[in-house]
Amino acid sequence: MEKWRDSAHILTLYSLNQFSSSFDDLIKQYQTPQAICGYFALAEISLLSSCPTVLTRETLDQWMNSNLKNLPLMRERIEQVMASIQTSRSAYLQNHGEEFPTQEEHARYLRDWVANYEISDYLRAYPDPSLFFLRQTALGTDDADSMKHEELRRLPEEEPFRGISHFMEQSPYRFLPVDQWAAEMRAAAAGGGFPNCNIVADLAGHFVAMKPVYLMDPAQAAGGRPTMLVVNTTETDYSTRPVIGRVTGQLFGP
Repeated sequence: MEKWRDSAHILTLYSLNQFSSSFDDLIKQYQTPQAICGYFALAEISLLSSCPTVLTRETLDQWMNSNLKNLPLMRERIEQVMASIQTSRSAYLQNHGEEFPTQEEHARYLRDWVANYEISDYLRAYPDPSLFFLRQTALGTDDADSMKHEELRRLPEEEPFRGISHFMEQSPYRFLPVDQWAAEMRAAAAGGGFPNCNIVADLAGHFVAMKPVYLMDPAQAAGGRPTMLVVNTTETDYSTRPVIGRVTGQLFGP
């Protein structure tokens, strides 16, 4: 499904369905929730880093089939993410057992949705400057009132972005405003092509993977349309979310 936003092209690509029974065994083994979009998005950007930034639609479709629609490969990458996050959660339980007085609270913590700080921690554990996280700011919002445990302990790191809906984090540990990130990407693209930039985007209740590319027309000798690829794992079209339009507009400019 293709959506146009101003002068930029937002293209939704559907990978594997996160609710497929193909992942039931991993969900059971790592005690995750049924909604595993956070694990998917991290797995997807690790593969998107190998996707060319200048390509035709035919090449893109071939790459998708070999990578993000490749079930054995995706299972391998998703399991890596699940194992890493569940190891971190188990360590927190061991070090802060007093916060979980009942077995039910213990189990609930293990199977909770992936939190923003866990996306950040994963990008720090596997450093790659081509990986980014478009992170929603919770500090100073109603969402912060319901936070507990490590999620609550980690809120102060968002202090520089209080009052701003989202900010960008670059692996392994660099926070910056979205407009600054966009300006840096545009400057790097001035020499031709586009920087390799692979993004987990927090859409408030759902995570997707994104990548800016130039889509080429084989009939044209030069040029290409700046396009934000939005990779989704459900049948819902998230390309209309305002934050995707804002970020795409800031990145590609007027």
